[in-house]
Amino acid sequence: MQVPRITSLLQGIASSRSWLLTHVPLTGSMAGYDLFLKIANDCPGGQPVRMSALLDGIGHPPETVRAQLLQMAAADLLAPRADDAWLPTARFLGLLNSFSQQFDSLFILRKSLRDRQLLVVSDDDELGHFAERLYDHFYDLGWLYLHNFGAACFLMASLVARLAGEAGYRARVASGYVDIARGDARYLLGAQGYAKPGQIDGHAVCVVEEKLLIDFGLGNARRSYRSDFPWALACAFRPRGACLAELAMPTGETVRWKNDWQSPDTEAELARYAPHLDQLAAQYHAQFR
Repeated sequence: MQVPRITSLLQGIASSRSWLLTHVPLTGSMAGYDLFLKIANDCPGGQPVRMSALLDGIGHPPETVRAQLLQMAAADLLAPRADDAWLPTARFLGLLNSFSQQFDSLFILRKSLRDRQLLVVSDDDELGHFAERLYDHFYDLGWLYLHNFGAACFLMASLVARLAGEAGYRARVASGYVDIARGDARYLLGAQGYAKPGQIDGHAVCVVEEKLLIDFGLGNARRSYRSDFPWALACAFRPRGACLAELAMPTGETVRWKNDWQSPDTEAELARYAPHLDQLAAQYHAQFR
């Protein structure tokens, strides 16, 4: 059980709830609490919201919602309009801004962060969701940073294969290199003769169920190619000749994983990291089991 992690999340939720009770009138009732959050979500810029929209999905009877809206108007949080719509007041928007600052001090919005750092393109929704979940967990453990394992592709591929296997998937490590092309420009990651001092030629990824290629070891592309390159990529595994998989990036680049050259040090590199897998897997499961 993830007790420390769950406790931290619950403390954050409780702190946010306590802040609302202390600072925002009428949030002591569930109807008041739900209405404040719904209006805040639907009308962050202060646009009017209709009664019909407020009733959609809120789960409270119309008479309860209308009574709560009248109380919010009396507290100078909303202004009624003739067309059965309600306009958030300056007081409402000021409280919303203060609440946003409080929320931001407790939580990091994962989706926007993940959208910048991870690209998953998969025809298999289950495997795609697995890659996203695994990425979130690796990120939370700090493993994707360059100062940890973000550039250690053989270790990353081994870890992904190990944890995918423990999750019930068939998974294996595949050796090769990465060819990133945009127009006439190319960047090769792990290709023969491109290793810098202290590195070896070669690159490793994980193939899951022979359907999805997962690459969490792209740190050297961020270091040597461009700093805003994704931290991780996953796409359909479709071998064709020397190309294992191909991914068209929104930035205009095409990423191809190839195996017409494989590092002769592959097995030695995998063996070098193998003694660490038990400890790292145990750390993973202690946090996310």
